[in-house]
Amino acid sequence: MKMMRYILCALLMLLPFGVSARNLQADIVRLEELAKQGKQAEFRQLASQMEETGLPEAMVRLGKLYEHLPTVHLLPRADYATAAEYYTKALRLVKDEGISDEWTTRAQRSLASLYMDGRGVRADGRRAEILLKQAIAAGDKVAAYEYGQLLETGAGNLGSNMKAAAEQYRLAIQRRYGKAALALARLYRQGLVPAPSRTAAQDMAILGVSYLEEAAKKGEGDAAYRLAQAFADGEGVAADQARALIWFEEAMKNNHIGALMTLSDMYGRGITVAVDRKKATDYMRRAAEQGSVAAAEAMGSSRSNNKRAYLDVPKEEADQWLRRAAAVGSGEATRSLAFRALETGNSAQAVAYLEPLANNGDVTSALTLSSLFDEGRLIIRDEAKAALYFNKAKESAISASDKWRIARIMVTPSSHFYDRQEGLKWMTQAGEEGNTKAVHYLAGYYDDADDPKTSFYWNRKAANRGNVSAMLRVASALTEGRGTIQDTMLGSLYVHRALKNISPSDGRAMMQVANAYRTGTGVERNIARSVEWLEKAIKLGETKAKVELARIALWDVVEGYTQADAIRLFHEAEAAGIPEVQLELGLSYAGGRGVPMSSRRAVHYFTEAARADIPQAWHELGAAYLNGIGVPRNTAKGRDYIARAAEKQYPEAMVDLALIYLHGPDGYRDAGKGILWLKRAADKGHRDAIYWLAKAYQRGEGVPRDAALAGRLLEKAAAEKHPLARIEMETKVAGHGA
Repeated sequence: MKMMRYILCALLMLLPFGVSARNLQADIVRLEELAKQGKQAEFRQLASQMEETGLPEAMVRLGKLYEHLPTVHLLPRADYATAAEYYTKALRLVKDEGISDEWTTRAQRSLASLYMDGRGVRADGRRAEILLKQAIAAGDKVAAYEYGQLLETGAGNLGSNMKAAAEQYRLAIQRRYGKAALALARLYRQGLVPAPSRTAAQDMAILGVSYLEEAAKKGEGDAAYRLAQAFADGEGVAADQARALIWFEEAMKNNHIGALMTLSDMYGRGITVAVDRKKATDYMRRAAEQGSVAAAEAMGSSRSNNKRAYLDVPKEEADQWLRRAAAVGSGEATRSLAFRALETGNSAQAVAYLEPLANNGDVTSALTLSSLFDEGRLIIRDEAKAALYFNKAKESAISASDKWRIARIMVTPSSHFYDRQEGLKWMTQAGEEGNTKAVHYLAGYYDDADDPKTSFYWNRKAANRGNVSAMLRVASALTEGRGTIQDTMLGSLYVHRALKNISPSDGRAMMQVANAYRTGTGVERNIARSVEWLEKAIKLGETKAKVELARIALWDVVEGYTQADAIRLFHEAEAAGIPEVQLELGLSYAGGRGVPMSSRRAVHYFTEAARADIPQAWHELGAAYLNGIGVPRNTAKGRDYIARAAEKQYPEAMVDLALIYLHGPDGYRDAGKGILWLKRAADKGHRDAIYWLAKAYQRGEGVPRDAALAGRLLEKAAAEKHPLARIEMETKVAGHGA
């Protein structure tokens, strides 16, 4: 038998070059058609004929078919285990019969991917590593890149090793693999490995783009797709959305799933091209037909998903895509079917969809069931089941994102599972494992808790992972000496690092860069540059950037903008539903900047902003009622509104509430509460609070008289440039001099 197999291979080698590949490719196309038509008997017969060729190429092609297409076509054995079996058969041919070619390394790479993710086989990072090393030894450049990715991310419990990852990327680069060059450029740019020169990151990115273009021109769809991304993000080349579109379309010709989905988004959102919902839908449908789970989910949930609302999918077709995706284990599709069942009042069906997922370790489904049973809105409330499924979610949580979601519930005071300390433990685990949302929450939490040192720790962790927003927050902390030793030079380095890493499509980060230029954090203060960055963010659809630009135009002299332009920008942002705009318009009418002064209109906008629970709005509204400006005077309502703002830690309101308790009408006086609020605001470094606390100790108002402490506080307030404190200190010094 073995000799016959050798004879078969020898005969195939005598055929004209490419005949075998073309025949096998035609067989795969035919198999896809049979799967779509549901002709399972014919499908099995043709698959068996391919398998009987005994060629690694046939095994790999069959494996890829089962790995990538079951989502849509409902193949007879639509699972990753079947794909793993075929890849293993391909490798067995190599071992037993000495047949080895490029398809051998493809089998090694494909099987490594399954072992890494635990798809169809038990997750085994070490086994994946061995397979990739075998492929690398055989000269496979893609395997070198993928092993570098594995070492960089530390997936499969192998641990992250940036130096080793860089070595693998360099090996792939030697074999002219462009994606590896871009990956190494990113490591240089983010400072994760030492760069051999100042221009190494840019030089490597340029090299990567040249290799990608070389491969793309040969018809490699994946290279064309990655090249398109480089032009879209300005990576190694000047950002050029038109050229990005050209290469996305080139990749699309090869039915590249990523390109099809990207083009769908571009036509759906009108990015670089005119909005065309039909094209957007057609491209997403093609991606789904190529076997993309994400595309099938998008088609199925388009009618209820605001992110993909531009997809025009009939309900019957949408339901069909969901059922197809759910049939092969898509949790998102199954959950969507469950929610649709809930919408139609079929709670039993919804639970039937979700329970198997939850019992099989799906954290999202467990949390959904917990929430449904806890709220009792769509199904009968059952606290025991709510707790049961919440605990199942905790037991199943492995990924950082799952831990983040559990933590988010536990730190929410209105949750029935509220447990601040336990929630922070989960949040810390998620943050230490790299969840960006957890890192940002912890940075903000410890900042609000007056723990700038811990906040700095979490922001620096995010910055070192390449998060541009965190880099800018670290720069601000270093510049001000907040939570760390003041180091303006290091702060400046973080700003410049952020500028190097900022993506041309990251509007939020652009807004933070604009703020750095506006405040002079880590860079020389430059209002014109701040405006430039805000204009870039606005072009990317960041409506809040309009608010920031309007603020600058209202209070600073900005070339090309007037105060009337500022009001126009405010109203544009108001129409987009940005609640902060109501506050800004209120302040504009209160001060007569850009509009005629009108206390009544100011109060109207402050009221609207207060409904959005903006602390400063409550403070402004409280001051209006307290003083009878724009509304009839109502001291009780004024004090209550100011108290709301103070409770939300708004420093100005904290000071004003303290002064109401100290100096207000008899019915409101409470010196003890007044001192408490002054101390809270002073702890935040508010200079007014420090000054009035000094006066309280000076006069013995609500506290024992203490001239020495009053003097120290007065000096501190003067150092913070409080005008009255500076006058008193100058007078004191002049008196001593006399």
